[in-house]
Amino acid sequence: LGADVLLYVVLIFLGASLIIYKQVFMLKKDDLKAQTHLRPEAGAGLQLESVLKNDHVRKLVLILGIGVFVAKIVDYQFHYIANLYVSGGEALTAFFGFWYSTINLVGILFQLIATPLLIDRLGTTKTMKILPGSLMLGFVLLMFFPVLAVAILLKMLEGSMKQSIFKTATDLYYMPLSENLRNKSKTLIDVVVDSFATGLAGVFIY
Repeated sequence: LGADVLLYVVLIFLGASLIIYKQVFMLKKDDLKAQTHLRPEAGAGLQLESVLKNDHVRKLVLILGIGVFVAKIVDYQFHYIANLYVSGGEALTAFFGFWYSTINLVGILFQLIATPLLIDRLGTTKTMKILPGSLMLGFVLLMFFPVLAVAILLKMLEGSMKQSIFKTATDLYYMPLSENLRNKSKTLIDVVVDSFATGLAGVFIY
């Protein structure tokens, strides 16, 4: 179907994540206090099932899974378009070195300056929506203008906000959970969900 189809796939996933954001704090009191009482020797399957019974955790799994999936697609599009416009191994090395270091610098500044202000004034849910909303606009722009400048902008949005706004707001989403459930959820998402979403993105790219 061609690489352009990935743009439409990402838009669908990002749209789904925005819908989930609206529901993530519409939680029942019992759901927040849910504990898992499995013995340490319980199998991984039972542990996974018990964690996913919690509605809040299921929404976190979807949000963060989509985040990883989209990040891999953004990275692919950035490299793909860079290879079209920048020729030569040394030129590409210099190009990626400059822009990745710039993105990291912008991310640090964003984390120190913008993130606390945004969360304080907008709240966690609205702050979380900034990244997928910005990426949706970026992908639409890339559809009509598949040029290097737009690819750089898209990667700048994803790279700078993922480790600042998105990471901080995501950690706050874990706070309402009990300590036991919070620890199990983070393990599930950091290991299983991250790997699955990365593999799924690879399948789509392939």
